[in-house]
Amino acid sequence: MQDADVIEIWNRLLFTPKQLMTEQERIVHAVNVFLIDFQQGGWLYNASPETECQQSRVQLRGVVAAVAAIGAIGVAKRLTKIAEIVELPPLLRPSGTWGSFLESIDPQGRISALEREIGSELSAVYELLEAYTVAQLSNSASGDQ
Repeated sequence: MQDADVIEIWNRLLFTPKQLMTEQERIVHAVNVFLIDFQQGGWLYNASPETECQQSRVQLRGVVAAVAAIGAIGVAKRLTKIAEIVELPPLLRPSGTWGSFLESIDPQGRISALEREIGSELSAVYELLEAYTVAQLSNSASGDQ
């Protein structure tokens, strides 16, 4: 499988409804979206959409599980630490902007330090995602399942 085929799979999954994806496709999709959002700077906000409900935990923990599933264990551990920081009980969550929320839950800047560590491993995560995609979805480059 060529790089173009892998990218074609990643792009196709960006526009496929999740309920129509296999488990392996959902893993590839979650990691791909995480990588895109991480590079653009909005990954944590996008992985924590509803701060007052359980969905934020499910979505953020889903990213952790997907990253671990492709073999990026070190990044998954750092993401778990970030999840533990942002998963405050709803009563302890301040109202206001996303920035004020982050400042209130992480005044020591632990999330930023963990993000720097994750950033240094992004190329390895891309390589693992590519290998996982080839191993799990190599017959789906043409859209055939």
